Amino acid sequence: GRTWQRATWLLHQMAASNFTPETIAHNAAMSACEKAGAWNQAFTLFRKMHDRSVPRDTISFEAAISACKASQSWVGAISLLEELQSG
Repeated sequence: GRTWQRATWLLHQMAASNFTPETIAHNAAMSACEKAGAWNQAFTLFRKMHDRSVPRDTISFEAAISACKASQSWVGAISLLEELQSG
């Protein structure tokens, strides 16, 4: 049950070491958060990808949308879908 916490800690440690985690590392962490019910954390990681200039792919958007869906944040999910479509 603590996998998502380890994953987010590892991302933080990588960033603190001036090593920018890539898309796949963020996606894995978001997936761990989403599966553990830490939806807010998954969405936060998605936003941090943009802040860190880490490219977001379809998997990134799917993880963030799933987090919004699980937390019943329909406005957030629709916003993400629009962002994905606008490219």
